[in-house]
Amino acid sequence: MTQTLMLMVVTDEEAVAELTRSVLAAQGVDVVLLGARSGLEAVQLAQTQPLGLVVVDLDLQDAVSGQDICLKLRALHPALPILPLGRELSAASFLSEIGCAPLLLKQRVLAGPGVLASEVRAAVQQEPTSRASPGTSGYLLDRVDAALLEQQRRDQPEVLVLCRQLFVRCGLSHTLAGLGFRVEAAADIETLGEKAGDA
Repeated sequence: MTQTLMLMVVTDEEAVAELTRSVLAAQGVDVVLLGARSGLEAVQLAQTQPLGLVVVDLDLQDAVSGQDICLKLRALHPALPILPLGRELSAASFLSEIGCAPLLLKQRVLAGPGVLASEVRAAVQQEPTSRASPGTSGYLLDRVDAALLEQQRRDQPEVLVLCRQLFVRCGLSHTLAGLGFRVEAAADIETLGEKAGDA
């Protein structure tokens, strides 16, 4: 019987998530893939989903670096397998200290896609062990939490437009967006509440 792996891939490159899914499927790994395009989204999913493994793209262009996402995920779930994926080995020793699987170079995956499946299997079987000192980890986590809060603040709308008349609502929304405001518009409070619940 095949076991299904709940896998989250944290990347802003659709090709990385798709490659991960297709390679694992071709190697017989049954995967439920969750995608996260930012550190904030990754943390929110990690708090609500029963993850079996997280693959973190260290080349993520985000306010929170891939390395910091690994640190935050380790703090949230000490036993969660985390497989970092990147173009350079510069962060490898830090990631190893916080209990991540060995950093997997993207070049190795492209050269032999079967490498990804074997590294995923190894990461899932490994027992994560953090060797980072609590003082250093605490300081770094405070910095990560501040960056996540700032990202959350920036993602929230600055102006809420409530108006039943479609043309007025659209006109106000477009004008305010043109001035650089983040706008959320709705015809009534209930619709706005539903939109907020989806976010």
